[in-house]
Amino acid sequence: MVIHDRRVMRGMTRVMAGLGRDYAHRMSTRLDELRAEYKRLINSMEFGYAMGHSRTIGRDPRLQPVVDRVDELRREIAILEQNEE
Repeated sequence: MVIHDRRVMRGMTRVMAGLGRDYAHRMSTRLDELRAEYKRLINSMEFGYAMGHSRTIGRDPRLQPVVDRVDELRREIAILEQNEE
């Protein structure tokens, strides 16, 4: 009976370790997706125009969602990078 319990515990440990790897993989995949979206938005004409417009004339409310999304992405990426360390 004791041998059986040890095998069960080893199996559970392996399962839990596998879940940890899956979680880490999902987090790194999520981080890659966020970085790709961030890069796409930062290099977009909409974001460039919003940044230039805000420094000369003022904020353009039509482009505010793009700026807000970039700020959101920066925060999410920072949190995930901190969790990776």
